[in-house]
Amino acid sequence: MMKGEEGRLPLEEELRERLELRLRACKEGEVPFRTFDKLAALLAMRSGFAWSCFEAAGRGTAGRIDRWLRQVILAQAQNERRQGVSIGSLDADLSIAKAALIARKERASQIDQRHLLLALLADKNTGTMNEITKSLSATRSESIQAAAETGRPRDLRSVRSAVPSLTREKK
Repeated sequence: MMKGEEGRLPLEEELRERLELRLRACKEGEVPFRTFDKLAALLAMRSGFAWSCFEAAGRGTAGRIDRWLRQVILAQAQNERRQGVSIGSLDADLSIAKAALIARKERASQIDQRHLLLALLADKNTGTMNEITKSLSATRSESIQAAAETGRPRDLRSVRSAVPSLTREKK
């Protein structure tokens, strides 16, 4: 174990995978790993937690933001190509460090998507969060924050099972 790593909270497995996917895409395109990459990863999570938090601002909000994030990511690939990646690994990311502080405060055993969403929502210094805040009323922004603070991610979105129910045997 390297110095300073003892006691480091791990990222929830699916969250780490989705963030690593975005970071790898940034490295391949030689573009900085930004807030919109992290938010896109959160909106893609199977639980739908971040999606439902944004939907608290009004039906269709999450879809609108998701489409906008995709456009921003495509534009970045064209406009910022070869500018270099700002971090080498997720462990060096400031937003994830802030999410870790939130997780520690809650005595969590790992950093989950809620912790990262709260960290991103609290960061008023990013262009991504400023754009989102500008596009929503104060009340709608507050409803996203409240949903993230009070809600808890489920492991999976509720999906109707394709397995037919088993009927009881008659005696």
